[in-house]
Amino acid sequence: MATFGDSLLYGKLINLQEFINRISTIVTEDIKSIYEENKYVSLTIVSLSACSLALAFQKYSKRNSEKKIQGPFKWPIVGNYFQNRHLPIHQRFTKWAEEYGGVAIVNFLGKKFIIASSYEAVHEVLLEKSTDFAGRLEPFRIALSYDLPNDLIFTSFSPEWNARKKLAMKSMKMYGEGLEDLERVTDQVLDDFFKNIDEKQGQPWVINEDIINCFVNIIFTLALGKRLPWNDPAIGFLKKNFDAATPSQISPEGIILDIFPFLWKMNFPSKICSDLQKGLDANKWFKNEIDEQLKTFEANKPRGYLDLFYQEYLNEQKLDSKTKISYPQLVMMTIQTLVAGYATTATAVTCFIQLMLRYPEIQEKIYQEIIDNVGNDRRPNINDKNNHHYLMASIYELLRFISHVPMAGHRAIKNTTLLGYKVPKDHKVFVSMWGLHHDEKIFPEPYKFKPERYLEENGEFVAPGHPCRKALFAFGAGRRVCLGETLAKNRLFLVIGALVQNYKFLPGNGKDVGEDVDPRDYKFGIVLNPGDLNVRMIRRNGKT
Repeated sequence: MATFGDSLLYGKLINLQEFINRISTIVTEDIKSIYEENKYVSLTIVSLSACSLALAFQKYSKRNSEKKIQGPFKWPIVGNYFQNRHLPIHQRFTKWAEEYGGVAIVNFLGKKFIIASSYEAVHEVLLEKSTDFAGRLEPFRIALSYDLPNDLIFTSFSPEWNARKKLAMKSMKMYGEGLEDLERVTDQVLDDFFKNIDEKQGQPWVINEDIINCFVNIIFTLALGKRLPWNDPAIGFLKKNFDAATPSQISPEGIILDIFPFLWKMNFPSKICSDLQKGLDANKWFKNEIDEQLKTFEANKPRGYLDLFYQEYLNEQKLDSKTKISYPQLVMMTIQTLVAGYATTATAVTCFIQLMLRYPEIQEKIYQEIIDNVGNDRRPNINDKNNHHYLMASIYELLRFISHVPMAGHRAIKNTTLLGYKVPKDHKVFVSMWGLHHDEKIFPEPYKFKPERYLEENGEFVAPGHPCRKALFAFGAGRRVCLGETLAKNRLFLVIGALVQNYKFLPGNGKDVGEDVDPRDYKFGIVLNPGDLNVRMIRRNGKT
């Protein structure tokens, strides 16, 4: 007598319709056999059971024929939480995505995340389906740290969010086009920075806080129309607090707070809660600065883009609009433009100097290009960008190499697909810029610093359509692109160009060449942290 086991094995070898026909024949034979052996068995019950089995198998086969995102084996309850814990989370995500073709799904304590790491996956999330994936994750730690939904970066797409974004773009537009203001402000701050460097007289010192001071004062001047004293204790306070806070906001160790927010009031886990509080203290400092600044606001006399924000805010209060901005939203939007404005560029310049210690030959090539084009009579300005191909290539390679914002959280705001896989509404997606920027298929030897990636054979900076530029998403893209991208790139050009023009960077330990630089060693956080940098800065010929 044929068995159901035979039919199941046979069903794997033929299509579903053939299988159903086959199982019907076998079921009929089985029914006859059973009926002949036991007259008391109901023919109706057996028939219904057989039909139910066939229908269930048909439904199961249909469900499993759908294309599903694959991922590593997960344990009950904890999922993938304890796997590859020796790696920082952005490197763990990249490893898993690489193993499953550039996109993978993982589970942390019951929370599912899709990882998009390949060029095709990242491009689809950020550009092709930018609106579909315009949501944000909004876990408790982020909501706490950035006063969601009052912020601009981590709040999900909505009409209210879109109105705030338009207000920010409108108010900051002059700083994307009025490059003379940026150059003037940068020159003033660089004067103070260079004076501080010269006072070191070539002796070694940890440069991190001075670089932060430089960019804090550039962005403060643009935003508030004022600067902080060079050695203001607030600089050290901000660095210390944000260095502690940003890793705790997204580290796997703190995910228990996202699952059980009430633990925050119980100060558990204590280290995570303590570090999160430091970020809140830094935000409070910024809020006090903003409140004090607006006490002396005068209409039509903007000192910086904060006054433009505030003028728009006052104008909107007169309107009957559901999307008008609130004062807490104004404050958090300003705080985020300030912090994002200095933290990312300060980190990038710190990493650049670290790399120049390791690659003095690259440092000299940049210096020679500046001297050939500008000389020593003035500093490079924005109009010089088109003539500084090697410097531009070095900046783009810097952004790729360090990938200091290693990943970004998105959420599907509608049912959609990713590389043909179904992605239900509200499913969370981590875009791994780190994984893309270190993809060997696009960037051979990805952990080597090679500005030549961004140069044509004739030595010119590559065009926007070049594969290496198309695969660089240092500022995101699409609907959630960083609003300060143009401003940040221009600041990097001005500051790096002026530093290389005026100083030779040497290791603080007295050696001629620095240690190997591997961005995989940077401390994890929303912005990666290269650690303290001990350096000597030697004046070159001339003074600009």
